[in-house]
Amino acid sequence: MMKALLVCLLIPGALAAQTIADAKHAIESEFYFKAKTMLLKMNATAPSPEVQFYLGEVYFTVGKPDSAKYYYQKAASVEDTKNAMRYLAAGKYDLLNKNGTSAKTNFDAALKVSKNKNAEIMYLIGDAYNDAGDQATATTYFDMAYTTDPALVINLLAYGDLYLSKDVPDQAMTKYEQAKALDPNIAVTHLRIARMFSKTGKHKEAIDAYKEAVRLDPNLAIAWKELGEEHYLNGDFDQVKPCFDKYVSLNADDKEARIVPAVTCYQIGNFPCAIEEATKIVADDPQNFVGWRIIYFANYELGDTIRKTDPAGAAEYFKAGYEAAQKFWNIADKKVLPLDYQYSARLAVDMKDTSKAIFYYNLAMSNDTTRNYEIASEYAKYLYNIKKYTESIEAYKLVVEQFTAGALDYYFLARGYYQTADYVNADTVFAKFIELQPNSPDGYLQRAKTKVRLDGFDERGTAIPYYTKFIELGEGDPARNKKNLVEAYLYCFSFYDLIKQPTDACTFFNKAKALDPENPDIKEFESVVSCG
Repeated sequence: MMKALLVCLLIPGALAAQTIADAKHAIESEFYFKAKTMLLKMNATAPSPEVQFYLGEVYFTVGKPDSAKYYYQKAASVEDTKNAMRYLAAGKYDLLNKNGTSAKTNFDAALKVSKNKNAEIMYLIGDAYNDAGDQATATTYFDMAYTTDPALVINLLAYGDLYLSKDVPDQAMTKYEQAKALDPNIAVTHLRIARMFSKTGKHKEAIDAYKEAVRLDPNLAIAWKELGEEHYLNGDFDQVKPCFDKYVSLNADDKEARIVPAVTCYQIGNFPCAIEEATKIVADDPQNFVGWRIIYFANYELGDTIRKTDPAGAAEYFKAGYEAAQKFWNIADKKVLPLDYQYSARLAVDMKDTSKAIFYYNLAMSNDTTRNYEIASEYAKYLYNIKKYTESIEAYKLVVEQFTAGALDYYFLARGYYQTADYVNADTVFAKFIELQPNSPDGYLQRAKTKVRLDGFDERGTAIPYYTKFIELGEGDPARNKKNLVEAYLYCFSFYDLIKQPTDACTFFNKAKALDPENPDIKEFESVVSCG
């Protein structure tokens, strides 16, 4: 949402311009905590539709729509038919309640009060529609604002933001350049240009634009944060932390803002930085559940990254993450995310804490709002890995019934049936896996083994088509498939020997001998078979 309110409010009945301007500048710099504090003080001493509207804007921006509605409604309830802001607040309240007809009525009233000559009112209406996801109507009002006042910088920036959100960077840049031409010394214009460069992968150009933004306004906190992100993406790792430190210093009184560097480090994949920053937070505030979440998420990701090359080093991170997860779950007043269950379960798996792993997976599976394919499939596979085959079958059946199951889901469901000696269902599900993965040798091998269990070894040879198809595909990588190829060769040898086709029998026997001449079974057969 575009909140860079760069000009004094031109609406009748406003409080002292500088006072409102201070709050708007805090919003512009994304100092939402500071803006909220200032506006709440104003509302306590001199409540007005203007103050309450901007309180609504702050709460809406930080993701608290119920609080936003409260203040929009308070502003709208003021009986001042000449104050355009009350109508703007009423319209915004209507949009949040999905009452488009009433919103339009209130916005028309705001325009009428301003005699259809106030470009900023038009911009604010467009911004409201943009917030509601109606970009077409937003564009209409941005156009009206531009026609009324082509020099309204805030409107040009909002228009550019809309184009950028629609992934049309060239048109976004046109609007930003128009704003820059009007006044090259407005920091947030350069902030928008930097974001445009960042979105299009031009990291060096983005860094230059961010630097210009903070040169013009060293207190533009969000620019410092995003400059740090951009340095990371550009590989300037030593420049990341100073930028985040500056962002934190500018938000020293805001606990929520202090966690931003840790969250950002995690999001950009700098997990050591995320752990370092989050550890500072929990040292000062042990009940900060977001801090503990970042610590255990990041430790898991680090461990998972290095487990193939350094298992011992990975175990160290898993242990640290597991301990942080317990700190998180012991906090009474926390908001749980779906990923909390999943990461906690994964850490428990790596710490070989079976009871906790099952406990966390079950929490995820029992909550309809958090259950998803990834969790369901992962849980079913874990149950298979710990040899709880019956439970794994039930878990995989849920995956197949409730989600678009992948080929491996069918494979391990079939393996579960095989392990519990339910060969009929195993055969059916292996057939489904082969249908999904016709070029995988594994499906044919497993179906061959299942046919042997179902039908035994006799002249029918129901396993032969699957063993021969496995051989055809498996011979492409004999080193990887050596053990199973020898098994398949020897089965085919035995079958053709049984039905007295010695040429075919010897062909498969010689293949087995060539692949694994020291195999004891082959040596035993060799003493009684003539396949020279």
